Amino acid sequence: MDDPVQQYKVLRGHQKGRLTKIQRAIRDLMHDRDNASTVTSQLKLLDVIFKDFTNVHKQYHDTLRNAGDIQMSQAYYNTVKHEIDILFDEASDWCLVASRLQEAENVLSGHDRVAHLSTHIGGSSCISHNSRSTKTSSIGSAKLKIAAKKAALLAEAASLHERRSLEIEELQLQQKRRELDVKVELAKADAEENVYSELERGNELSVHDGMNDYLDQGT
Repeated sequence: MDDPVQQYKVLRGHQKGRLTKIQRAIRDLMHDRDNASTVTSQLKLLDVIFKDFTNVHKQYHDTLRNAGDIQMSQAYYNTVKHEIDILFDEASDWCLVASRLQEAENVLSGHDRVAHLSTHIGGSSCISHNSRSTKTSSIGSAKLKIAAKKAALLAEAASLHERRSLEIEELQLQQKRRELDVKVELAKADAEENVYSELERGNELSVHDGMNDYLDQGT
């Protein structure tokens, strides 16, 4: 393959494939909150791969000469970058929510252990019935607050995912619009070029006919 444009285009396609693969892996990991640390490490790898993609894209982009190809190339890069930005934001928010949920569950577990110990030592003469009741009531109230916080965090996580999905759909629609705009501009340029070509041919024919008329008059 001697054409450098095609070479860089193939290399860019390879890097885009790597990006797509790790994006899917991250989204699969985000189905389980226990994967928060793994998602964090995968985001670091995603950043490295995106930099590789950017470097190859720049090499490809710099070889282009046609205005339409340059516009399409830039629009393509902007779309990929925006997709990566959305995933970074979404995954970072998800990791934060997952961490908070884990903290809430740890606190709940701690309260459960305290309640369990309180029940077991409740028969001791040094702990009054009122004291046990107060402690149990306090633990129950704390558990309700933490459960409410956990429900709020889950709702927040769901809304974040829905918002990111909507952003991706909007991005894809914007990309289609940009591609259509570029195609329209290219079609207009081709039409103008054809008109000028026809005008040039018409002028050449007019000059040729005028010369023939002149020669005919001289004979």
